[in-house]
Amino acid sequence: MPEPALHAQVTGTETCTTEVWIEDGAVAGSCDCRNAADGWFCKHQVAVALVWRDRLTGHATSIDASVRKPVPRGVERARTAEEKRLALHDFLRGQEVATLADKLPEFADRDHDLARELQQWRRANALTSQRS
Repeated sequence: MPEPALHAQVTGTETCTTEVWIEDGAVAGSCDCRNAADGWFCKHQVAVALVWRDRLTGHATSIDASVRKPVPRGVERARTAEEKRLALHDFLRGQEVATLADKLPEFADRDHDLARELQQWRRANALTSQRS
């Protein structure tokens, strides 16, 4: 493997063996995840490269005190994402039903997956109502 390089085990939903290195002045890497199988630079390689960059620039990496291993930045963001999700939940619960009924179709017009899920929810609710 070229030098300088960093080799890591990245644990998420599965554990991946990931490497990043400098090659011809650019960051390159490899990972055994399915997303990197075709030579794409995957999220695991990005995570390792970011930790490497932080270490090279002297920025502190968060540490999980119970095991004394670096906590990936993505984990810190996930906590923030959960807090944002809860804040959004609280905001939505405070809205009038009519406001939500007007907004959801607007959002669904811009997002095919959301439109499909709302239609599936509507059909499931209709089936439940028929059985009652």
